Amino acid sequence: MAAQQGSPHSVGIWVLALLTCGIAIAGVAALWSGLQCRLGGNHSWMLPFVVLDAALLLRLSQFPAGPWRVIGITLVTAITTVLTAALSFSMVLLGALGVAPLLGLQQMSCGMLWLHWWPRLGSMDVGYAVLAVIALVWVERKTVFKH
Repeated sequence: MAAQQGSPHSVGIWVLALLTCGIAIAGVAALWSGLQCRLGGNHSWMLPFVVLDAALLLRLSQFPAGPWRVIGITLVTAITTVLTAALSFSMVLLGALGVAPLLGLQQMSCGMLWLHWWPRLGSMDVGYAVLAVIALVWVERKTVFKH
């Protein structure tokens, strides 16, 4: 038997998708920032995996294919990346100053985050971002290349 797909406007599908993506954002951001804190560097190779993880979770929650799923994958990836940068900044720099990471997150401004993150970006990071876009286009090729 084929699994039944719900209506794209079904509240249950949206709630399930939001919950699973919220949990994934928190988990992947914690893992990614932990790698950055312990091993140094950006570990941008995780970016394509964030895209694939978001796509898989939205498919498993039976979120219907289409532009909203592409937007959802993009939002999950962007939020995970920003949260990772914030957690990394909080753990590395503010931790060195003796500020607890959660307290540092509350006191951090977007400008501080940008000053920490921007100089650390390089050509490898851009390459992994391109791979992430390719992964997004590949997993959602039926939506992206719709005739």
